[in-house]
Amino acid sequence: MLYEDNFDYFDSSKWYIEVVPTSHNNELQYYTDRTDNIRTENGHLVITPLKENYGGKQYTSGRMHSNFAWKYGRVEVRAKLPNGYGLWPAIWMMPRDSVYGGWPESGEIDIMEARGQDLDQFGSTIHYGICCDNHYYETSGDLKMQCTTDAYHVYTLDWTPTELVYRLDGKAYFRQDLDRVISWMYNQNGQPFDQYFYMILNTAVGGDYLDNPKPNTVWNYPDAEMWVDYVRVYPLEDIAVQQTPGKWVLNDGGVDDTAGQCLIKDSANVYDICGSMQWACYSQNYADVSAECSAGNDVLSCCGAGANTCNESRLRSAAQAVFQSYYNQIPSATSCDFGGVCYLENSLIPLACTNGYDH
Repeated sequence: MLYEDNFDYFDSSKWYIEVVPTSHNNELQYYTDRTDNIRTENGHLVITPLKENYGGKQYTSGRMHSNFAWKYGRVEVRAKLPNGYGLWPAIWMMPRDSVYGGWPESGEIDIMEARGQDLDQFGSTIHYGICCDNHYYETSGDLKMQCTTDAYHVYTLDWTPTELVYRLDGKAYFRQDLDRVISWMYNQNGQPFDQYFYMILNTAVGGDYLDNPKPNTVWNYPDAEMWVDYVRVYPLEDIAVQQTPGKWVLNDGGVDDTAGQCLIKDSANVYDICGSMQWACYSQNYADVSAECSAGNDVLSCCGAGANTCNESRLRSAAQAVFQSYYNQIPSATSCDFGGVCYLENSLIPLACTNGYDH
């Protein structure tokens, strides 16, 4: 094991509590280092958001980052997330060094983000590319679960040179391929996720990810607190390295091509469908759809001559094959968009999990 903290006490050699008066993502809180907001108790880290006037803000909360950074391996966090409207708990990772530039050029890995008012769902995301509003991200989207986030679960990330695999209570639910050049601004496979990253644990209040607390919102304690039982980091040799990531990994351990269907919207017009298909087939992309593009060469030809010359039924059929292949290789809610032409119909059943899980 590379790193472990069971939070029997606060170890300042392992963690740094951040004092952050300014907000990001339109959040409402002031992060303090007071024990009112962040403390250890009974072998747990406890982050407590409070509604109070402090430093010009109406809310306070806690945020800390690890003094330890690592490259590749498995990270496990056993945590119980807050139940409260407008609360945004997160377990995430940022690069130790800005090798490729400032955020998000050097990357960000969000192992878990959730909303305190939606206890049956959470999501996982990576960010990269050029700052800021038009940066790239690949996300699982909001994943439904069979249990609730306000009970203890183990959130796991397996990070290898070729992939990121996310697990809930020991079962894989999402995979991201790193065995590729993921954006035009990088020139090697895996960049920018080939550097040392550190961990951040926090609970934000409000912001772009969720609705802000309402004026009459009341949080009950300890329900509104984030409790972390442990953080563990294992070396790369403790996990299996897969050279070429496979299909979408289902939560029950199986694989299924139909786990997500990238479908063309009924409202999409032939001009937009043509444009998106041409982009997928002719641009430097991050998935190999050459077989599907070759099969749809007649459609690409008519798109080149003018979208209005295409048979719409044939166009939709050929483009659908291209879009689905792209999505299968990079199964992410954002990889099935194509300029608003498509939507993701996710047929995954709610994720299997166990309230109170440990191993």
